[in-house]
Amino acid sequence: MTSARQIAANRTNAKRSTGPKSGLGKLRSSRNALKHGLSLGLPLSSANIKRIESLKDKLIGENAGDHLNELVEAFARAQLQILRIRETQTRALAELRETSGCDDLKALRRLASLDRYERYALTQRGRAARKLEQEMAI
Repeated sequence: MTSARQIAANRTNAKRSTGPKSGLGKLRSSRNALKHGLSLGLPLSSANIKRIESLKDKLIGENAGDHLNELVEAFARAQLQILRIRETQTRALAELRETSGCDDLKALRRLASLDRYERYALTQRGRAARKLEQEMAI
């Protein structure tokens, strides 16, 4: 059981740790998690929409039903996300080679962290492919 003295101490400490106060500090802390933007998913730019439509046409053509279109679009989005992640990995690896070789542990960790995004996108693509196969087998 927590004592009244400990609760008071916790409240006092909490009052001192409320985050940044200045506008600059708030701006800086709001960008703490932003490194490469991969957690945001595929941006809906006109170029990406065209790439998705092109991939959909190659996979099923233009005369597919709405349900099949949705499944193929999910597959295409995941595939484009995988390509985007791999481009980011390639740039990060090239930057690592140019700057410090393999001595920079922080850069190596950053490069390794990109693997999580790739695994997630591969999972998304696999799920979409399985659903698509099931739908086309019917």
